[in-house]
Amino acid sequence: MVQAIIILGKEEDRIVNIVKAHHSLKNKSEAINFIVAQFREQDLDEFCPICDDPNRPLKQSYIKKLDRIEKEKGIPFKDINELRKIIEG
Repeated sequence: MVQAIIILGKEEDRIVNIVKAHHSLKNKSEAINFIVAQFREQDLDEFCPICDDPNRPLKQSYIKKLDRIEKEKGIPFKDINELRKIIEG
């Protein structure tokens, strides 16, 4: 189980409370898990090309996006301290 602190707006908090009450859930954590499960059942290709099945081939558009990212020039650095110096100036 992963624990997370999340910040919800008033409207989002109200929706979580409605879901919690409507489905007789014990707490907001169960309500959020329910909402995520409902979202997961939808077609997630647009959001996560490998969520459903890790053995499924990637969408061509996702492969093109990865290729483009790999061709971008990066910042060479030896270790995290050197990168921090480059970023912070």
